[in-house]
Amino acid sequence: SRARYQPRRAWESPLYRVVQDHLESMLAERDQGPDPAPTSCAADSLRAFLECGIPRFGVVRYLCRRCGENLFVPYSCKRRLACPSCDLKRAIQESDRAMSELFPRAPYRQWVLTVPKRLRYFVHRNPALSGELSRILAETLSRFYLGRAQAGRDSAPGQFHAIQRFGSTVNLHIHVHAVVSDGVFALQGGTLKFHPAPAPTVSELAELSQELRRRILKRLLRLGAVPEEAAAEMLARTHGGFSINGEVRVQAEDREALRRLLGYVLRPALSLKRLSYKPEKDLVRYWPKKGRPEDPAVFEWTPIEFLARLARLIP
Repeated sequence: SRARYQPRRAWESPLYRVVQDHLESMLAERDQGPDPAPTSCAADSLRAFLECGIPRFGVVRYLCRRCGENLFVPYSCKRRLACPSCDLKRAIQESDRAMSELFPRAPYRQWVLTVPKRLRYFVHRNPALSGELSRILAETLSRFYLGRAQAGRDSAPGQFHAIQRFGSTVNLHIHVHAVVSDGVFALQGGTLKFHPAPAPTVSELAELSQELRRRILKRLLRLGAVPEEAAAEMLARTHGGFSINGEVRVQAEDREALRRLLGYVLRPALSLKRLSYKPEKDLVRYWPKKGRPEDPAVFEWTPIEFLARLARLIP
C-alpha cells in the first residue's frame, strides 16, 4: 500500500505538556528569584514550540492535480534546541546535504573540543564566542593536517563543524564537534586527490590540546571576553580543563557510518523517548543515554527546574 503522510500529535509529547503547564510559571519565578531569568529568545522559542505541529496555528495545503487529494501539513516552529522535532529534521537535512555536496569518499575523523566549565560561562553569555571556538579549531586542525599529509601548501582537509550546547543530562555544556577528513585534498591536474595522514599519537594530541588552549585564551583576552585573572589561572593549570578527542574514525567505504556520525553531532538536545512527565507528582524524569559512573540512572526534577535547565540551552 502507498505510504501516507501522518502528522505527529505534538500535543501528546511529555515535553509539550510540561511546557504548556509550567512555562509561564517558570518565567515568572525566575524573574523574581535569585537565579538568572531565561533570555527573551529562550522564552520566545519555548512559546513558539507550543504552536509547532498544531493545525489550528496554521497549515500548508498541498493538492495533487492528478487525483485531487488534499494534504494539510502544520507549520513548524524551527526553533533550535526548544523543539526536538525541528532539530531532528534539521539534522537529517544537513546530514543529507553534507553527504551529497561536501564529503568526497575518504576516511573521516571526529574531533571533539571541550573547554573548562569556567570558560563555558563566558561563551554562553556572548553567543559570538562559540563561533570563535569553532574557527580556532578549524584553523588549528588545518595546520595540523597540512604538517602530516604529504601534499602541497594549497591542500586542505574537509571540515564540518557543529556547536553543541548540551550534555547528556540536559545541562549547559558548550563544546565543538568537527567531522574532518583524515588527510587533505589537493587539486592536481584538475582532479581532486586525497592524501591520507597518519593517526595522531598521544603526545601529538597533548600538544594539540595545549596549542588550542593558548590560542583560545589569547583570542578571548583580545576580545575582552574573559578577565585577565581568569585566563591566567586557566593557563597556569596543567590542562586547564581543555581537551581534544580524536578517537572516532570512519573508513572511506563506510558511508552509512559517516551518515550516522553526522546525525550524532547534529542530534537534538532531548530524546522524547527518554523523557517522562507525571503531573500528579509534579515530576519530570529523564534517562540519559550515557553519563558519568557516579551519575544516577535517572534524573528527576520538578517541572520548573527542568524547564529552567532547558531554557539555559537555547542560544
